[in-house]
Amino acid sequence: MIYGYLTRWEQEKHMYPAALHTAMQFLHTNLHALADGKYPIDGEAIFGVVYRGTTVPMVEKEPELHGQYIDIHYVVEGKERFVVQPCPPATAPTKDTLATADVAFYPQDPTANILDLGPGQYVVFLPWQQHTPCCAVGECGPLFKVILKIRADLIQK
Repeated sequence: MIYGYLTRWEQEKHMYPAALHTAMQFLHTNLHALADGKYPIDGEAIFGVVYRGTTVPMVEKEPELHGQYIDIHYVVEGKERFVVQPCPPATAPTKDTLATADVAFYPQDPTANILDLGPGQYVVFLPWQQHTPCCAVGECGPLFKVILKIRADLIQK
């Protein structure tokens, strides 16, 4: 997991693979002008999803992970809480659609960590890193965010 501020991306990007640079460029477009939906950046290899919705209580969400895609979550407006945790090897998913939708859901873990993001912050989850997005920080509220998806094989050596 990597997290930071978009305003520091230029100073930090030299540490990350080119595919992350390509994806992060999308965040420098006029995001407010975009409707909710999927936007290809490099076909299905790299794309963005613009999302406007409402956060929900943590107890209503299940941790998820992806097997083929890296997730970058960027908060444009609002606050978002992530529950983050490693996926224990022996834990069975509650719902496994990795083969068809590249997502599996897992039971909540009371030992998980909390990461709160506000406007201008991003977090990168590698495949197999569990995360629970769209959770409320305090009261439920509006959330405007972009999720960038990068096919993991673009950064594998």
